[in-house]
Amino acid sequence: MQKTSSLYQAAVQEQIAPQGYIRITFGLTDTDAAATCAPPETAPGTFYSRPDTMLLEDGTPRATYATFEPGRMRADGSQLIPPKPGSADLRPEGFVSAALCGADGAFAAADVPGIVLTFSKIHTVPGLTFTFDPTCGDWPEEMHLTASREDAVFFTADYTPDAAVYTTPDAIERFDALAFTFPRMTRPYRRMRLQQLMFGFGLVFDNRLVEKAVHKLDVDPISRRLPTNTFDFTIVNINTLTGTGGQYLYDPDNASGIYKYISEQNPVKVEYGQYLASGMTWKDVAANTWAELELNGWREVYEGGVTEWVPGGRYYLTGQPTVDGLSASFKAQDALSGLDGTYYKGVYAPAGRSLYQLALEVLEDSGLAPFSGTAPPWKLWGGLVDFMTTAPLPVKKHKELLQLIAHAACCVLYTDREGYIRIEPANDVQDNFKLDFHTMLARPKVSQIPTLWAVECPAYTYAPEAEASELHKESYAVNGTLELHLTFSQAADVTVDVTGATVAAKAVFAAAADLTLTGSGEAVVTVTGRKLENSARTVTAPVESPDENGSVEALDNPLVTDAVHALAVAEWVRDWLLLRNTYEFEYRGSPELDPGDLIWLESQFAPFAAPARVLKNELTFSGGLKGKMIAKRMVDEE
Repeated sequence: MQKTSSLYQAAVQEQIAPQGYIRITFGLTDTDAAATCAPPETAPGTFYSRPDTMLLEDGTPRATYATFEPGRMRADGSQLIPPKPGSADLRPEGFVSAALCGADGAFAAADVPGIVLTFSKIHTVPGLTFTFDPTCGDWPEEMHLTASREDAVFFTADYTPDAAVYTTPDAIERFDALAFTFPRMTRPYRRMRLQQLMFGFGLVFDNRLVEKAVHKLDVDPISRRLPTNTFDFTIVNINTLTGTGGQYLYDPDNASGIYKYISEQNPVKVEYGQYLASGMTWKDVAANTWAELELNGWREVYEGGVTEWVPGGRYYLTGQPTVDGLSASFKAQDALSGLDGTYYKGVYAPAGRSLYQLALEVLEDSGLAPFSGTAPPWKLWGGLVDFMTTAPLPVKKHKELLQLIAHAACCVLYTDREGYIRIEPANDVQDNFKLDFHTMLARPKVSQIPTLWAVECPAYTYAPEAEASELHKESYAVNGTLELHLTFSQAADVTVDVTGATVAAKAVFAAAADLTLTGSGEAVVTVTGRKLENSARTVTAPVESPDENGSVEALDNPLVTDAVHALAVAEWVRDWLLLRNTYEFEYRGSPELDPGDLIWLESQFAPFAAPARVLKNELTFSGGLKGKMIAKRMVDEE
């Protein structure tokens, strides 16, 4: 459950709920540019300068370092005291020049701050967004930009930024290098700071522009299937960029529109707001960050009229919008849903490997890039190291393997509101959140799953055949360099023999091999190994005093290779399936609720007598919020 103030919690329980808001921040960016950019080359920086972090999706620091430059020692909580040089506690700050400008704001000719970015592929952007120093309101007065393609400069421009966050007005087509210089600041005796550089710009849609938004969150508490986390929204198809009005900004037929810049993986952030007529208490103020409070004046915070915002999630577009007249519709999904690549690097490990190590290898292979600081965009439960398996990971999509790992560890798999992929045990903290008939739009529909006899889970044993056999043999024409990806049956002690060409690179796994061959002519590739055979011993978790007509739930997870482990998984699933009552209903809509939350749920025969676990929370915004929920009652009455 997302953290909210006591006033928020009281407001949503009122007979007539106050006005609700939505805010969608859409990044019209080339998301691949940062990933293909070499480490930035910059003018000398301070010891806390971190130019590599300025290209991250969330590169802008939440709090900057206070220094002795004029006006940079604030006492409002928005700054931190920098640690000693070389400290491991340094926070991402982006680029900070070592040199200070003079009394007239100009840098000495030899000290003009500059940045050079080079890319491994060609990129096109509708503009560039520079976040300089919003905390203290500093930015360069002059900025010079050059763009190159294959070492030839084809575009130059001089800009005069007018704010700490500035977007250039020019599209830059097909570049592989960018260079910037910042010869003058708007204030004297300042360092040049660039906290974030976005390859594109951001668009913000609020209640006035959002026609409809549908937010679906669905997590299986026993990880039998992948979670659902999607966000679809429809906005008014008008020009919100230039302030001149006009229609059809997102229409593919509009040559001056932005349709061509919209692509899969453009980032989308969602927030939900709740208007609070009463002022916040000091306790509520302390629970918020300065960045959250600065959106409202102190008078509003104290006296009322403040909007409290709840994070809705971080998403990525699945493609370009569908345009229908004055409506443009977008579809987005979380990072986990987009892990559709195939993982084939599993290895046979007779001594056993931990599920933590397997999850880490799958995530690192997925290509997910950090979006904030240097931390990876996932958070794994440390207890995964206690679950061991000898099985090689099967050839499957990355997200499917993460689901198998979560299931084998008796965990849930989901993406949190910040955008981190998580594998961890289900939340067992009871929240003091009540859903009663007052906040429901109708009485819940109650259903009951069939009775259970037992849960069965096989424990697999993998053993290689005694003799090696041929797994793959094929001839290939090599003319210079040839890259090959081979697949075959799972095996141990896999070897690759090549005749007629030189093996420049080789990576061999249980069911696949990657080769790079060089030469000229026909090459014969032969793969041999001892095929893996598997057998299974089924372990049963019985139900105490079962219904003779109860069903048997059969599990099948190839990563479970131990009978004790299999029994633990079977008992975990059994205990969940014994909770039979499920509630489905429409209600006002609470964006602070997550699947997995334990809440108090009123039913006709048990007013708040037992907790319920949220399974699915679907929110629809169309001028106001409405929700659909599925919850499981956590007490078995039988």
